[in-house]
Amino acid sequence: MRVHRLPLLAVLLVVASIDCSDMGDPVELASSCDRSTGTLEFGALDLGRVEHRTLVITNSGNDGLPCSIGLDDPNFSVLNGGGNVVIPPGQSHSVVVRFSPVALGAHDVAMELGDGCPPVQLTGTGTPPPPGAHCQIVPDVVGFGVVDMETFADVVVEIRSVGQDPLDVDVVITGSAAFEVISGGGPATLQSGEIDTVVVRFAPTVTGNAAAILSFGSTCGSIDVTGTGVLPATVSFALHIQPIFNTRCVVCHGQDPRQGGLDLRSPQSYANLVNRTSVGYAPNVRISPGSLSSSVLYGKITGTNFGEQMPPGFFLIPQADRDRIETWILEGARNN
Repeated sequence: MRVHRLPLLAVLLVVASIDCSDMGDPVELASSCDRSTGTLEFGALDLGRVEHRTLVITNSGNDGLPCSIGLDDPNFSVLNGGGNVVIPPGQSHSVVVRFSPVALGAHDVAMELGDGCPPVQLTGTGTPPPPGAHCQIVPDVVGFGVVDMETFADVVVEIRSVGQDPLDVDVVITGSAAFEVISGGGPATLQSGEIDTVVVRFAPTVTGNAAAILSFGSTCGSIDVTGTGVLPATVSFALHIQPIFNTRCVVCHGQDPRQGGLDLRSPQSYANLVNRTSVGYAPNVRISPGSLSSSVLYGKITGTNFGEQMPPGFFLIPQADRDRIETWILEGARNN
């Protein structure tokens, strides 16, 4: 039986003829690590209290920057952004570090970032707690962001007794009925150095913004709680949008660093799109959640704005897929 190879050959010829962009001369791939600082200084802090500092790592090279971010110290911890990550070219990665001294005196430790980046030095001093009853609430504001109706999200709030005397608390939430204290509510007494946790739930039943006040008693005061209820999304980024990129876009917007830093391969595609400034059309962003006219990618794939329509020729995105991308943006461009 004869095997016909013409259709495959035709496809290969089309792919080879695509003008992705100005390809230019061959580029040598290399990552470059730029840190926002070489030292995170926390200063003096009473035992049991908490402070946070943020380190920003920027990859100013044209290849992915692998990082391995971690700490092994009882006084410092990585709250967000730790572990093994790869920072795409031209992008940044934030690392939130917590200092909560458990011992008196000066503390100095190196936070490793991996082979491609020098370590960052962390410094802080533990001081004795003050006399009397004192309180620290972590975090001091609770924002749930966007939550689908008929679902819920939980946030943990810490009450820290940071004085020398026992701390009396009484946890109550008032305001929108969409918020509820599901654990840690009511009166309690915390000894010096003790930490109690409160779990707050946001379960919106209507769309729109909601707000409440979470109170802890006369010594600790209160904090604001906010959230926004939205209709459940009908388009999934992982199930509906990424497959479009895989079929139509990554032939150009993949490993090649000459595509304006726009790598549409999973898992970095979402971070490279949403609220990211477009290299060719700054200060516009590639995807502006909820706004089609402000989203460079939408203007490009529909041919309605920001230069010529993309992707070209054989890889033109079908109307049904363009409609899915439109709906995804209007639903908030969620990473769902």
